[in-house]
Amino acid sequence: MGVFFGQSHRRAGGFQYGIELRPDCQWIDCDAEAIPVQGIRGCDPDARCAASLIQDAVNDGREVCSHRDLICARGLKQPASVETFVRCIASRQIYHALSRTQRHESALRLRLVRLQPCGIGHTPTMTLRLLRTMHAWGGATLALLMLLVGFTGALLVWRLDYVRLAVPEARVHYEPTVVSLAAIAQAVEVHFGADNLRQIDFPTAEFPLGRVTLTDSRYAYVDSHGKVVATWTGNGRWEELIYDLHHRLLLENLGLTIVGCAALALIPLLLAGVISFWPMRRGFRAGLWPQGGAIRHLRSAHRNTGILIALPLLLSLMTGVILAFPEQSQKVLLEPFRPANYGESFGEHLDAISGPGTGDWLPALQRSLAVFPGAGIRSAQFANRDSENRIIGLQQQGEFSAQGLNKVYVEATGGYMDVRIDNQSLPWHERAFNAAYPLHTARLDNLGYKLLMSLSGLLVAFISVLGIIGFLRSLRSQAAA
Repeated sequence: MGVFFGQSHRRAGGFQYGIELRPDCQWIDCDAEAIPVQGIRGCDPDARCAASLIQDAVNDGREVCSHRDLICARGLKQPASVETFVRCIASRQIYHALSRTQRHESALRLRLVRLQPCGIGHTPTMTLRLLRTMHAWGGATLALLMLLVGFTGALLVWRLDYVRLAVPEARVHYEPTVVSLAAIAQAVEVHFGADNLRQIDFPTAEFPLGRVTLTDSRYAYVDSHGKVVATWTGNGRWEELIYDLHHRLLLENLGLTIVGCAALALIPLLLAGVISFWPMRRGFRAGLWPQGGAIRHLRSAHRNTGILIALPLLLSLMTGVILAFPEQSQKVLLEPFRPANYGESFGEHLDAISGPGTGDWLPALQRSLAVFPGAGIRSAQFANRDSENRIIGLQQQGEFSAQGLNKVYVEATGGYMDVRIDNQSLPWHERAFNAAYPLHTARLDNLGYKLLMSLSGLLVAFISVLGIIGFLRSLRSQAAA
């Protein structure tokens, strides 16, 4: 068994035994009521003992067993080298559970030490045990999904960079002007027909391709002159296939629901993992890469990597839920806090221009810039049988989102400007809600943030692999026992 006993001694109140364990010995875990103690000197309420793994005890003895299992020692001295061995206290039940032969193995001498029951302030509570169990089983259930979503998410951060490499027209120099953008919109409308169009994301200096969204899950790229350079349906391009795999699991709306529900479930699992990590925080010194294939090494690397990416992962999960369930999220997070006069400001600061031709693309874009001075035009929705308005999306100075969250509605036929939505004048919680897309996709034109989110996605995949391997090995070892 690897645990060696010498002569035993009796004292008043029953048997108590001190046992020395070497790292090459087989472990006696807390469930068997054996408590590894690293250098305890007397019955110190602040003493710590490890829960289940010799390496954890060698590192810092940071986790305690249940209160009923804990026995504090008097007389144990600090080992000469904690890397050589740790000391363990075993209750009488452990001693009598061992065979007579095991008790009298004499490779290590058992000597009498005065043992007393001792309370400790860091004993895991029932709540902590429940959180750990919930994190383990819930994480194991969703591990493969998290592996897929984390890896594909890391790739999608560089989606536009891939398109720039794959499409020559995306590598040209382009300086957008209101005249060139109006010409692009007009050319797209003539080529596809207004009733087949939904939206165009205009070319920019950084990415000189326009992305056109059509009906029936059809899409196109147009160059800086409005010429169509690529068309596809659904996930007909590599970057679109990865996006569909990340966002919908190739299962359309069913996959979107699965991913959204998984993200919603992972939020409490992540919080449970952070809370479970805290009593073992000193083990962070063990690093992010497992030092071996043993369960303890896998768990240590999983814990340490998980706590490192906890905040970016929480951000990704929360924004992912909003993107998966936008209407439901709006009803829960925005509508209860909107005042009764919400939307009245959307009719302010409009121009009074109207008449034939004033709703054409060039005047519509010029008028939009006039009511948002200094802004950049980023997108437009087309007037068709579903809507009589051209909806222009603009990015104001100082905004990090290139979506065009500021909107101007211009009637295509009569030219009336009906609505002006200023994103910067909205309440803070509504602006935060609108920031979900750029935060989740790293569309911020910030290299540091893109690197952070890409690394976060890869590390999510990494801890998913560690978690599922450690969980399966733990189940196998329990079944063998």
